This record gives sequence, structure tokens and C-alpha cells, in this order.
Amino acid sequence: MSYIVLDTEKFTTLPHRIKTKKHPKQETGGILLITKDTSLELIPENSHLTHAVWFRQNVWELNLPKDYKKSVKKLAKTLDAIAYM
Repeated sequence: MSYIVLDTEKFTTLPHRIKTKKHPKQETGGILLITKDTSLELIPENSHLTHAVWFRQNVWELNLPKDYKKSVKKLAKTLDAIAYM
């Protein structure tokens, strides 16, 4: 499983090591790549916002909790994510 890209323009500017990630960590329910413009109020509880994956564009990795039951794709579109896994 690799990233499903929603914004190809922003995704192509990310470093190669980020674009080639094959699977999320075992303790997460999914990963979203979001920007600084994402509304923090829409992020689900118990999600873990990690370090900036690309500091030049303010792209962050959002790890969803393992017990997240809703659609990751729907959440990615709501948050206007760059990509999701």
C-alpha cells in the first residue's frame, strides 16, 4: 500500500523518501499528509501530528488512531490533504 495522491502538484515537490513510503506504522489506522492550512478542529481526537515531513512547504504527517472507524478517504478530502494511506 502506498500513498493515494489527492494533490499531485504538491505531492511531486515532496522528497523521494516520503513519496516511497509503503505502509503506515502498525499502531496507526492511517496516515494523512496535510498542510499548515488544515483546520485543527476537524482532526479526530487521539490523532498524532508528527514532525514536518517537508519544512519548506509546511507539510505534516497526521497519524490516525488504530481504532479510527470512519473512512480515511472521506477525512482526507474533508481536511484537503495532499495524500493519504
